[in-house]
Amino acid sequence: MNLACNFVVSHQVEYREGGPSDHFQAWVLRESDWDGVFDRGFEQVVRVVCDWVADRPGWCEALPWRPLDLGDGSQPLG
Repeated sequence: MNLACNFVVSHQVEYREGGPSDHFQAWVLRESDWDGVFDRGFEQVVRVVCDWVADRPGWCEALPWRPLDLGDGSQPLG
């Protein structure tokens, strides 16, 4: 699993289940007040990563995963 946290707008999460065609990504919007430090979107990302690490069920259904298209020459995170 890879993460890219942009604390201004959103967070990107990626995971892979096998080969390159099984590479997925999800974007989670920042959800906080501009003057606050608590970000509900980041908390959601933390929960998914902790559940993934602990091999708990449900982490994969917690975010709107989409296939990651690397056909445009872009590179995955990490």
